[in-house]
Amino acid sequence: MKTAIILSMLALMCNIDTNAQNTIEGRVTDKETRQPLESATVIIQHTADATVINYTLTDTDGRFRLTVSSPQSVKLGVLYMGYKKVLLPIDPTHPMEIALEPETILLKEIQIRPGRIWGRQDTLKYDLTRFTSSQDRNVGDVLKKLPGINVEENGTIKYNGKEISNFYVEGMDVSGGRYNQINNNLKADAVQSAEVIEGHQPIKSLRGKTFTDDVALNLKLKPEARSQWIYTANGSGGYGEEVLYDASLSALQLNRKQQTIYNYKTNNTGRDMQSEQEVLAAGNSFDRITDDGAPSFLPLPGITMPLSRQRLLFNDTHTTSANRLYRLTEDKQLRLLFNYTHDRTTQQQGSDETYYFAQDTVRTLHNQNYRLLTDCLNGELNYENNADNRYTRENFSFTGDWQNGLSAISGDKSVTQQIKHSGLDMKNYFSQLHTRDKYTWGIRSFFRYSYLPSSLKLTFDDDRQSSTPLREYQEMNVSNAYTDNSLYWMRKKNGVNYQLTGGFRGELSSVTGPYSANRYMFYATPHLEWNRENILLTAALSAQWSHLPEQSC
Repeated sequence: MKTAIILSMLALMCNIDTNAQNTIEGRVTDKETRQPLESATVIIQHTADATVINYTLTDTDGRFRLTVSSPQSVKLGVLYMGYKKVLLPIDPTHPMEIALEPETILLKEIQIRPGRIWGRQDTLKYDLTRFTSSQDRNVGDVLKKLPGINVEENGTIKYNGKEISNFYVEGMDVSGGRYNQINNNLKADAVQSAEVIEGHQPIKSLRGKTFTDDVALNLKLKPEARSQWIYTANGSGGYGEEVLYDASLSALQLNRKQQTIYNYKTNNTGRDMQSEQEVLAAGNSFDRITDDGAPSFLPLPGITMPLSRQRLLFNDTHTTSANRLYRLTEDKQLRLLFNYTHDRTTQQQGSDETYYFAQDTVRTLHNQNYRLLTDCLNGELNYENNADNRYTRENFSFTGDWQNGLSAISGDKSVTQQIKHSGLDMKNYFSQLHTRDKYTWGIRSFFRYSYLPSSLKLTFDDDRQSSTPLREYQEMNVSNAYTDNSLYWMRKKNGVNYQLTGGFRGELSSVTGPYSANRYMFYATPHLEWNRENILLTAALSAQWSHLPEQSC
């Protein structure tokens, strides 16, 4: 066995937001009194068509900060009641000082209503009732209309280009980061507002102690929808060469004490529904574990296509999920989650090629039929106690995955390939933090066990023109156990955050046959952090002692 000692130092990392090419900063004041103007609306719009692409509100000191992908062909505008609107070219190299000129407005009769967008400090609120139309079927359709928010094709939500880390309904996460289950099934007219929370720190005992740039999204329901069951049923069908169908049924109850989501969907139109079972929100930075998973030596071939999946795939998909979230006390929550997906996908493709030579013409035909059967079962139990001076989290999850891919290639010769790949994956994560005065300390423990049996079967024509085709069969089983356990200590003094993390990682792997390997390491990471307004300075030293497996052929 081999032993390696690794020392690395990240000398000094300086992150000054004011120098970012896509960051616009400035301050809005009264031109006469020079006093800062709080809650002034600052927008960035296209010069050509005046389309608003981003906006924010000034803080108590009149300061604002916006990001834009490119400062070209855009202008910055400032609006404030009682002042003249200004529209200025953008200079991202220097902070902008904007002085608004007071303007007298004569109003004969007024009716005061809340605006579509308002906010204070790090929270920006959208009044969704002002964005919703009769064509919007679910809340996901409305979120796509909000300025500054982008919803990608798979449902991932980004705010000003950054993926959200947490998705809440009434301050609770019932989906465990699988927020497509909410966006695709919650009716648009049931939601009152959406809140974007920048610098989000969900762990109460870490608030104000360590820097975070996470962004969270929280939906607030209308009062009449909080305690009611919300049912949605959709169905469509058709007939051509075969019967086509697309149907869904969902039931949701989302209030501040407990939340429930039940879903069942099925279709054979090529529409991908597995995204509702994917975790899109990674959660808070402190509880994120780097887990690359167990190695796989026989992965199934992916399906490639030049156009969208829905136009080229034939599928038969069934998916169901059940989520329950209980608020036990003000600080304690318990979440239970279960989902299952069955998917059958087929693809056909072929080519006809002709080669012209001086003495001969050669024509080759190539056809390929591919079928992929997938069954996936997931379950999760998550308990949290999030108090002001103590944080505890226990999360246990399991995943069962069964895949069967069959490829048949025909032409001058025929080849059939079948790959079966199964997987059982169990994970357990435990975290506990304690806070007293200026000190914070705790423990984190992660354990994962994976068992991955795979098989490969090949059948192809014999070059000897025998009536019996040749067959080859191979099996490979992989088992992998991985653990990461660490102690955590932190203290904040004179504006500097001192952190120290030390722990142990270990991994044991075995593959069918005589081969097995294990590795482990001890590590320590001191970390310093100094944050002042728009400047973040960090310095870290990473030291680890590793025990690696011996290489063999």
